Amino acid sequence: MKEELIANGKEAQFGKIFHYKKIFLGKIGEDEYVTVEEFVDGSFVKYINNTGDVCGEKVELSDKAECLVHFTYELSQKEVMVLNIQGCGCSLFDTEIASNQTVSEDDSTYLFCTVNLSITAINNFIGKHTCNLYCQLFDLPELPQ
Repeated sequence: MKEELIANGKEAQFGKIFHYKKIFLGKIGEDEYVTVEEFVDGSFVKYINNTGDVCGEKVELSDKAECLVHFTYELSQKEVMVLNIQGCGCSLFDTEIASNQTVSEDDSTYLFCTVNLSITAINNFIGKHTCNLYCQLFDLPELPQ
């Protein structure tokens, strides 16, 4: 997103942009793994949940979160949508991916884990989303209602 904003001279209009904190993978024993995320100081806010619903009040960051979801959908040629947008301010972590398919055609494995609510979450977001100023800055097309 940031690169596109810079290329189109719209970075100042958009303002602060989301970024992700680092996540580390560790192994405990023979077959146990853990993920550890950087500490984020401040209040945790969920902007959009993994079902595609906007959470809480409509504020600037929730509008930007909706734009991020819409942007990822268009960028992926409408194959996937990044959901579960949450964090502290513009620092995000623990997002989920919803995809048009839940199972790989190659080997029948689940795509993006079992929290992938697939086309159900995608359609839910599409049905409720109204493009805002931030979507317009990216010239994102209106989603069908």
